[in-house]
Amino acid sequence: MRSKNKSSPRHTPDLSRPMADPATTPAPPQIEATLEETLIKHGIKRVSVDHFYTGGFHYTNLDDAIAQAERAGANS
Repeated sequence: MRSKNKSSPRHTPDLSRPMADPATTPAPPQIEATLEETLIKHGIKRVSVDHFYTGGFHYTNLDDAIAQAERAGANS
């Protein structure tokens, strides 16, 4: 079973271009209002999550990403 915090290398995002930051990139006003209403209605709290990409995988835990980068460096 594959870990939920890693993605397959073939799905690695193109990091040569800056990625939009969902925390600072606003949705169109009508979508944002509907989304906020839905979140409030269901008692859902939205939080931002950092993603770290290295060696063809992505991690939500920085320590895991650093460990992978160090393993990859030791194997080169």
